[in-house]
Amino acid sequence: MVRGVRTHEGTRDQAALVYQAHGVAANDGAIWNAIEQDGLLAAALTRLLLWSDPRPLPAVGDEEAALALYLRTWRPGAYARGTANERAQLRAKWSANYAAAMGEVDHVGAV
Repeated sequence: MVRGVRTHEGTRDQAALVYQAHGVAANDGAIWNAIEQDGLLAAALTRLLLWSDPRPLPAVGDEEAALALYLRTWRPGAYARGTANERAQLRAKWSANYAAAMGEVDHVGAV
C-alpha cells in the first residue's frame, strides 16, 4: 500500500502533503514505521489507496463489488495464496465484517 500510494500518479501529490503534515519522510520505511503509531496517517493513506483504483466505488450494500475493490487495491496475500478452504474462511470473515459495517451505516443513517 505505501509504495503504491507514494508513487501512483493519481495519489503521489496528495500523499506527499499527508507525509509532510505528519512530519514523515517520503520513503517507504519511514512511512511504514509512522503508520504503526499514527492512525490518522494510516487512514489518510487508506483513503488515497482507493483513489488509485480506476473503477468507481461500489454502491453501499454491494458486498461483492466491495470485496472486489478490496482484493484489487489491497491485494491480500493470504487470499491470493490461500487454499480453497482458507479463501472460504476469509470470505466468510469478509461477509461478517461487511454486515457489521452496514449495520453501522444503517445506524448512522437512522440518527
